[in-house]
Amino acid sequence: MKMTPRLLTSIFFLAWFGLGNSLVFATQANTTKMSEIVSVNDAWARETFKFARTGAAYLSITNHSESNVAVLSSVEVDESVASMVELHETFVNDEVMSMEEIEDGIEIAPNSTVQLAPGGKHLMFMGLSEPFTNGQNFEAKLHFEDSSSLTISIPVKDAR
Repeated sequence: MKMTPRLLTSIFFLAWFGLGNSLVFATQANTTKMSEIVSVNDAWARETFKFARTGAAYLSITNHSESNVAVLSSVEVDESVASMVELHETFVNDEVMSMEEIEDGIEIAPNSTVQLAPGGKHLMFMGLSEPFTNGQNFEAKLHFEDSSSLTISIPVKDAR
């Protein structure tokens, strides 16, 4: 087959058009925000005592994608609820319980769920404006590694 200018132009056009479509599809696949591929379920905060300055909330986060999702440690909440919120984890070492911030956030594997539950990972609310009371409801915003965020509703429950 003789390579004429017209044939070369046609090959170039088909290659460019095909590559262009691949790039568009690849870009579309990679622009899905992490906040759009997770679901949050069973969110609740434990009712606190009258003079409490800290509180905790629990939930499950499910990653519905084929890629890892990273939830950052910084969580936003309105100042009317608390002055700050962080992801924390409870540890027991030599029969002594302690808590630490999860500074690097939480990585959620593809198609899996991470539980934030009493005695383990949780949202730690510090500098409460007022105690968490049974029946109260407030919002918190989770932030993801890709700069997207997800606002969740957290009901307060009597967990005694």
